[in-house]
Amino acid sequence: MFGLMQDRPLLISQLIEHAALNHGDTEIVSRTVEGPIHRYTYRDARLRAKKVAEALIALGIKPGDRIGTLAWNGYRHFELYYGISGMGALVYEPADDEPVSSGIFDLAVLAADAMDFDAGKAEDVLPELRRAGGSSGGARPKAFIGYNPATGEACAERETLPDGFEHWIVKFNTRTDGDAAGEREFIWHRAAVAAGATMAPCRLIETNAGRFFATRRFDRTDNGGR
Repeated sequence: MFGLMQDRPLLISQLIEHAALNHGDTEIVSRTVEGPIHRYTYRDARLRAKKVAEALIALGIKPGDRIGTLAWNGYRHFELYYGISGMGALVYEPADDEPVSSGIFDLAVLAADAMDFDAGKAEDVLPELRRAGGSSGGARPKAFIGYNPATGEACAERETLPDGFEHWIVKFNTRTDGDAAGEREFIWHRAAVAAGATMAPCRLIETNAGRFFATRRFDRTDNGGR
């Protein structure tokens, strides 16, 4: 008797297989970088991920090979994740050869770049976002920064920050969420704290480009340790 023991290897590909088998009609809803809402089911996603795997095998990709991806966090990247790992290759985000900026930068400019990225102009602004520690992962674009709460200055995050700077994440607004997204998230934060939740320090950062929600990183110490 197996009891609670597994009778198969613990593979990433088994996750999409399980979802298609047990929740095949459940919808996956996302917004494409082009703008429209995209809908399909876990059964559809499993089929398309298998096609990704078959296409990679036809191209000569073998188990253990590394496949770099650079894509918006939508259904296409979802399929790549399961298709690549499902055929035994390794999926990763390529390292950026651009050096991370070491100076103070303007968060308003970075926010405008994030909006351009959200509007589909990735090729124009991605290098600058990457140099400043930006990321497209998650529902809203964000930047991992060094932030000085006393002066409001920001710099690119690195292990050792200048005096007075702390490790923070700032989340920018998108066309979908609207200009008040940061303010709404800050209200939710204050409600959670009032209800007794323990949270990392958060604030609204005001710039010429808008007000953005920011939180101090709980996974970093003052000296950059994890």
